[in-house]
Amino acid sequence: MRIRDLFQERIESPDDERLMKGLEENVIYEHISVTYLNGFINYCNILRGYMIQVYSDDDQWEVMCKNIDNLPVTFHTNISDSENFDYVVILAETENYWYFFDNDCDGSCCSIGMLSKDKYRCKNYLLGCLKEEAENISEYFENSSKSKLKELTSAHFSGWITL
Repeated sequence: MRIRDLFQERIESPDDERLMKGLEENVIYEHISVTYLNGFINYCNILRGYMIQVYSDDDQWEVMCKNIDNLPVTFHTNISDSENFDYVVILAETENYWYFFDNDCDGSCCSIGMLSKDKYRCKNYLLGCLKEEAENISEYFENSSKSKLKELTSAHFSGWITL
């Protein structure tokens, strides 16, 4: 099951008033700005992520993976500057919630959702759903190009994070 399918409600292009109220439990906001995601990600503990590349050849992919694996530990991790991956999906947590971040790096079709830990208690299940989400995005583009997946652990993120 894809992590996106766990949300009880999907809200496409939420209006400014709704966004200003903050996230709603078990709801995913779709087609929002990456700036909104950046407002939340630095207050969560990142568990795992996947970078998905759609438009590169094998040589470019190898260089991109090497570069992301060798990012220096700094005060700032800027995902949008790190080799221009096409998509990034991330699972993070706080004390009471799981957070799903979906960044379409070449557009404004980003998503963010918050799931209650009271309802979803098993971290490994959610990590599996995150992987399936990443694979689904990758497979969507498989017909048009050789899409690729790169797993990211919390070690890939340091300091202030910008998607």
